[in-house]
Amino acid sequence: RIFATAPPANTYVLAKVARNPVTPVGALQSLMNNEKLRVRASLALNSSSTKEMLDILSKKEEHQRTKRNVASNPSATVEIIDRLVDNGIKEIDFQLVGSAAQHPNVSNETLLKIVHNRDVPRTTIDVAASVLDMRGYGKDELVPPQPEKNEFERMFGGHDDLDLSGINLEDDDDYEF
Repeated sequence: RIFATAPPANTYVLAKVARNPVTPVGALQSLMNNEKLRVRASLALNSSSTKEMLDILSKKEEHQRTKRNVASNPSATVEIIDRLVDNGIKEIDFQLVGSAAQHPNVSNETLLKIVHNRDVPRTTIDVAASVLDMRGYGKDELVPPQPEKNEFERMFGGHDDLDLSGINLEDDDDYEF
């Protein structure tokens, strides 16, 4: 009843209705036509929002707050979470990436993508690594793939391949020129 009598400009009431998990799906779908951030962000938080609604609310055009709310919605699918992480890394929205890394539906491949990305903040990498650890991934699997060696490194080895164990590296003060 409140929803039916609420004026379209009253985003406070509409946001409360959009956030309420007992709001019928039909009412939620009609609220999807509302362009106000408060309403769309509230729809993204609602666990009763359908997969299709969350898919629309997770698109690139949406406001960051709306996408972050989708990332914390338990109804978000693996595909939605993976897309949010990809877009969050591209858009440098690491709060979004961190929220998505904690989502129960995030795929292991996406978590590994977070762990191996050097641009992602260390705290977010740690979250992704701990989720992978809880899922049974070992430390060896979390090591990023090594870059391919160039021709010089293949012929002579890289700087990590040097064996200096037979060389005295102490400063020799008695050496005369």
